[in-house]
Order: sequence, then C-alpha cells, then structure tokens
Amino acid sequence: MSRADCDAAALIVASVVPIYLAQRLSSDVGAH
Repeated sequence: MSRADCDAAALIVASVVPIYLAQRLSSDVGAH
C-alpha cells in the first residue's frame, strides 16, 4: 500500500465513521 492509498483510506474512514456513529446514536435514542 502506498502512502497515497493510506491517506485515501484514512480520509474515507474519517468521513464515514462519524456518520455511522451518528446513525447508531439516533437509532438508539429512537428505540427508547
């Protein structure tokens, strides 16, 4: 894996994880 590939992967993870966590959070709140 080249440096650019690692940067791209980190960028994707950094942008997807908060969205995923927000959805998990909102679905948990909606269940209560």
